[in-house]
Amino acid sequence: MENKMGRDRDGMGNKDRKNQVDMKQNIIIGLLVANLLFSLVFIYNRQNDLNNQLGNMESQVSMLSNQVNRISSDVVYQMNQMEEEAMNMVSDFDYSYIGFNADDRTIETKLSVDLKERKEDGIVYFLLVDEEGEGLQVESSEPKLLSFSVHLDLNMDKNYSLKVIEESASGSRQLNTKKYHLDLKSDFYDRRVEMTGSSGGSNGKCVYYNKGFQINNYGIDGFGLEEVKFIMTMDEEKIYEEVVTDQLINLDTLSAHELLRIEAGEMLEEVPSDFGGGSSQEVVAEEVYEAKREAFPDIDIDQDFQRYYFQKIMVYDEYPDLHIGPDKMYRVDGYLVVTFKDGSSQQIH
Repeated sequence: MENKMGRDRDGMGNKDRKNQVDMKQNIIIGLLVANLLFSLVFIYNRQNDLNNQLGNMESQVSMLSNQVNRISSDVVYQMNQMEEEAMNMVSDFDYSYIGFNADDRTIETKLSVDLKERKEDGIVYFLLVDEEGEGLQVESSEPKLLSFSVHLDLNMDKNYSLKVIEESASGSRQLNTKKYHLDLKSDFYDRRVEMTGSSGGSNGKCVYYNKGFQINNYGIDGFGLEEVKFIMTMDEEKIYEEVVTDQLINLDTLSAHELLRIEAGEMLEEVPSDFGGGSSQEVVAEEVYEAKREAFPDIDIDQDFQRYYFQKIMVYDEYPDLHIGPDKMYRVDGYLVVTFKDGSSQQIH
């Protein structure tokens, strides 16, 4: 019996030892798994850090590359500019309009050129080419001078490009690397009149138009303002026309003090009451004028420009034949037709 009890104790001991071994193995396995998970998390985070660093490095490299490209482009541009300037033998070019021939619509134009150098036996030509490719060549009358000018009668209906050519025993060369243009057509048709301000509106009683504009006569006699018409259309069909030349306010005849009053509205005809629903014209005018009431010296006027202001207020009841009213004003347009002393004209919307 004692032997049996001993065997039982030995069996229980072996079982306990086995359990202990199993527990140790489980702990070791758990530690190994935890270590593996920790390693995986560490490696993942480290990889993310490396990816972020790599992305930052790529961004910095890209920014540095862009900066290098910009610097390289700037250097190339500056070198090209320096090379072009070094090759350009024209130090200054200018032109101005002197007079007008109405018979053939040509403009007497003065071209002035300053050269850096010219060859002793060189003959300098002005070569002008119009938009159709037709050329005009004029020889300089001062063969030895570096600064000279010529007078040409040019067609005001054309734009020209200019080349300065020198011919000598060693050959022909173009002295100007810069492009020079004489845009007579653009000047006398597109830029002859310029809108400087425009406003308008309507209410239950009237419609009004305010328009400021300036005319460039280029200092030529006979190129100023001849006539101004006010045109009103409905659905693009003309319904009213009036010559308003004598209604224009010539801003160039006003003092600086009077110009401020124009800006404030004090010298304009009063729009009928209840217009617009905002502050009254008198209040707005007083606010603007008070802010600028201090004395100003008279403004120096560019004699080549003539500046005008026009206002038209049309009370519906005074124009019954036009059949206009607040319900039709979205269909109505008002504009000016400016006619110049040389006979050409241009619209101002």
